[in-house]
Amino acid sequence: MQLRKHSIQVPVQTARQLISSIFIVCSLIPGLLTAQEADTTDTNRITSSPSSTPEPGSDRELPLFGSEAVLLLLDQPQKFISSNLHGMTKSLDEFFSDEKAEYESNGSYIRMTGDMVFSKLENPGFAGDIKGRIELPNTQKKLKLVFESDPAEAREELERPIDNNPLDAAQDKSYFAGIERLWGEFTHWKFRSSLGLKLSSRLDSFVRLRANRDYDISEKWNAYLRNTLYWFDSSGPGFDSSLEFDHALNQTLTFRSAVSGGWTEENEYWELSQVFSLTQTLAEREAIIYQAGVYGISEPRVYATDYLLQARYRRQLRSDYLFLELIPKVQYPRTDDFAPFYSFTVRLEMVFKG
Repeated sequence: MQLRKHSIQVPVQTARQLISSIFIVCSLIPGLLTAQEADTTDTNRITSSPSSTPEPGSDRELPLFGSEAVLLLLDQPQKFISSNLHGMTKSLDEFFSDEKAEYESNGSYIRMTGDMVFSKLENPGFAGDIKGRIELPNTQKKLKLVFESDPAEAREELERPIDNNPLDAAQDKSYFAGIERLWGEFTHWKFRSSLGLKLSSRLDSFVRLRANRDYDISEKWNAYLRNTLYWFDSSGPGFDSSLEFDHALNQTLTFRSAVSGGWTEENEYWELSQVFSLTQTLAEREAIIYQAGVYGISEPRVYATDYLLQARYRRQLRSDYLFLELIPKVQYPRTDDFAPFYSFTVRLEMVFKG
């Protein structure tokens, strides 16, 4: 699937190709049952390589050729749907500036986010985030300068710090900077390693290794697995893992199930989450995600700490770099006996790619 200015609609041309393939398969079935000869025009249309086309005058039997042709045509729609589903989920991740899209980007990538959060508190709160990966010259796109305000991957939707004004939101954060190297792809796995420093009142070094891969489960399902092993000088080793399953319901609706877990030596327990998402394409520059999730920890046993319901409406305001998000949210924390806490976030985001 192709994106034009973050369009997340399936092209009509590719859909026509799929329908055409199905009709060709149906037209071949009667010929297979009766073992009749096919004409040369149909033969050239069905085959995809010269080696599978019988020479003129060949006494090769038609049923053998027809079986190969049908298997080939049945395989083509499966490959088309699988690649199209992967393209659709990739386009959605890019449109919503998902961390996976940033991580998978080949070139330079900078994302700056500013949030204004309204809740039952008297005054609105503020939060911000900045992340970036900049290609270093003369490194064959294998080395990047990495900087981010928070490298943590777990429980981001629940534990974002809120400040009284935008200046405090920028000053109270810890910033991280380092170098990331792409090691290439081995048996479908992509590996990246990075090392750097935490820039705060006390310098804190870290090392991180990430590995990820895609799985084409079937023509309607695919999966994405990512593992991260890291070590901080102040807190010791840690491990994060996430697994996503994507399913395209139709041209405008995509379902995702995401399960993740994170462990650190400092806490000595797992932080777990399960989030279900339904993404709906509203227009070329508009989409919305409906999400329901449960979060928990494994100490002293596995139990839920929070439940979450939210919707993320996102609109592209200008070109391909300025976005607006409106996020109504209901959180049910165990610390408040699962009483609902309502909030509404207005998010302005700038994304630059190179």
